[in-house]
Amino acid sequence: MRGCSKTGRVQERGRFSSAIVGFLFFSIWVKSSSPQKDRAISTSLKTLSFPSLTRKFQAFPGWFSDFFEHGYAIYIVIASVHVAMYMSCCLPFVVFSVPDKEQMKAELLLQLPQLKEEEPNISYICVPNTTLTRSVALLGFLTMLTFFTLGTGLYINLFVIIQLERRKATAIANTQRLQLMLFKAVGVQLWVGYALLLFPTAAIFLTFFCQWRNGTTIAMFAVTLMTTHGALDYATMLWFITPYRRIVAGWLRVGRAKQLSNPSVFGVTTITIVQSQYRHSFSTRATFRNLTR
Repeated sequence: MRGCSKTGRVQERGRFSSAIVGFLFFSIWVKSSSPQKDRAISTSLKTLSFPSLTRKFQAFPGWFSDFFEHGYAIYIVIASVHVAMYMSCCLPFVVFSVPDKEQMKAELLLQLPQLKEEEPNISYICVPNTTLTRSVALLGFLTMLTFFTLGTGLYINLFVIIQLERRKATAIANTQRLQLMLFKAVGVQLWVGYALLLFPTAAIFLTFFCQWRNGTTIAMFAVTLMTTHGALDYATMLWFITPYRRIVAGWLRVGRAKQLSNPSVFGVTTITIVQSQYRHSFSTRATFRNLTR
C-alpha cells in the first residue's frame, strides 16, 4: 500500500510539471507565430507525450528511484527534460520559415492536380527540395537512430539491474515487485513506441532524404501507425500496471452489477420452434433474455 501511495504522488508530480511546462511553451508560441506555424507547432506538441517517463525513473532501483520519489528537485529535472524536448522540436520553426498557405496550395496543385477537390480536407506542408532541407531530414533520421540506440541501451541496463536486484534476498519484497511491474510496463511501452512512433518517423525522414518515388504511400502508412500509438500505449499501461487494471476491472464490475440489478432494462422474448420433417415431430419452447433499450 505504501508503494502504491508513493507511485500516485510521483505520477502526480510528473503530470503537474508536464502540464505547466507544456502550457507555457504552447502559450508563448501561439502568441508569437503565424496561423500556419501555429498548426505545425501544435501538431508537434501533441506528439510530445511522455507516458512512460515517470515509470522509467521509478523502475530503477536504488538512489535513482529514491531521488525521484523524495524531495522537490525532481520538479526541476522533469521541467528541464520538457524544456529541452520542446526547444529541440520548436527550433526548426524558428530557423526555417513556414511557407505561406497560398504558396503551399499552389505548389501542391502544381504537382498533384488530382487533389484539387480534396485539398481543403487534407493536411500537408510543402518545403523546397534543397540541400539544406535534405540535410535536415538526414539529421532527423540520425536523431531517431540515436534515440533508438540510447533507449535500447537504457533498457538493457535496466534489465540487468532488475535481474540482479531480484536475485538478492532482501526484506523489501513489495518494492521489488513494484519495480518489476513497472519494468514490464516500461519495456512494452518502449517497444510499442519504437514500432508506432520512432520507426515511422525515421521512415518519413529517410523517404524525404532519399526522394523515393513511393514516398507518399510510405508517409501514409507511417502516419497511420503513429495515430494508433496513443490508444495502444494507454491499453498497455492499463494492462501491465496492476493497480490501474484493478481499478478499471472494479469499474466494469460495478457497472455490470448496476445493470443486472435493474430489471426494467430487460425483456423476455418467447420463441416457439416447431419442427416436423421426418417420422418424428416435436415442438420446443425456448425462452431467451435479451437486452432491450
